[in-house]
Formats: sequence, C-alpha cells, structure tokens
Amino acid sequence: MKYRLSILFSVTFFFIVNSSYGQSKVCDKLYDFPDTEASFKENGTDLLHFFNENILELILNSNSDDLPPTSFKMIIIINDKDEVESIEAIKGDYSEELKDEILKKLQQENGWNSGKVNGQKVCAKFYFFISCILWK
Repeated sequence: MKYRLSILFSVTFFFIVNSSYGQSKVCDKLYDFPDTEASFKENGTDLLHFFNENILELILNSNSDDLPPTSFKMIIIINDKDEVESIEAIKGDYSEELKDEILKKLQQENGWNSGKVNGQKVCAKFYFFISCILWK
C-alpha cells in the first residue's frame, strides 16, 4: 500500500509539473476570425472614448516633438476569460516602454469580450483600428 501511494504521488507531481512547465500564456489556440469576434463594450463610441482618454494621452506624452498620429492600428489578444493577454502588433514607431504602458491600460480596463466558436469562449485577435483622429 505504501509503495502504491508513493507511486501515485510521484505520477501526480510529474503530471502537474509537466503540464504547467513553460506555459506562460493562457492561449494555446488563437483565432483570427472566430464565429463571434472579440469586442470591447459596445465597440463604437466606447472604444473611441477609451482611446481618447487613455491611449492617445500616452502617445502624446511620450514624445511631444512628433506630430500626433492621424490613425492608429493595433492587434490585441483577448483570452477566453475576457482579459487582454497581450498586444500582437502596433503600427507605428513606438518605444517598448510606451507599448508596455498601453498594454497595462488595456489590461486594467473592464469590458473586453472573448471571441466565440460554437458558443464557447476562445482566445481571439481583436483588431483595434481608428482610421481618422480629429484634432481641435
């Protein structure tokens, strides 16, 4: 009995260590275009408001010598827990520090919705595009 119990503990420990080893991200499979795309709140005015209040301010504060951007494009990975996992790409010449700050702002904001395939939440890309930024 003692021998069987020690084997069981060894196998259990090995399984736990192996299944978690090297897994740094939640998303094993990533969907570009799931049945239901990932989203942010209502997508329209909510997304624009979030950009203007959070991301645009970071961009302008990071380098005040440059002209403000006229458009903004970013691809965000939303995991199956309705959370921002990472930024796949940002179009533009932004420093790594600025990209990290943008990621933190995205992760702190509630209202992200995972994509769905066959009614199940999945990890999906969220295409965050603002084609025309107006200035006062």
